[in-house]
Amino acid sequence: MNGPAFDRREFAIGLGAIVVAFSLDPRLARGQERLPGSLENNRRLDAWIRINAEGTATIFTGKVELGQGIQTALAQIAAEEL
Repeated sequence: MNGPAFDRREFAIGLGAIVVAFSLDPRLARGQERLPGSLENNRRLDAWIRINAEGTATIFTGKVELGQGIQTALAQIAAEEL
């Protein structure tokens, strides 16, 4: 039982499509909004708190929740700081 034939030309076309797909990403990133305030100059900053007009706080972070409880820890840290 043989699988479908896959020749060099089809491989080259597929590889070209992958290269084009990955090369489009930086061009799309240029169209993003500018970062607010000093974040434009300090790109290594990975977390900050925004105080909204309604009196609520929004926490931004670059960390991912993978079951270790980071969401709870961030809420506790923000509560202590505020």
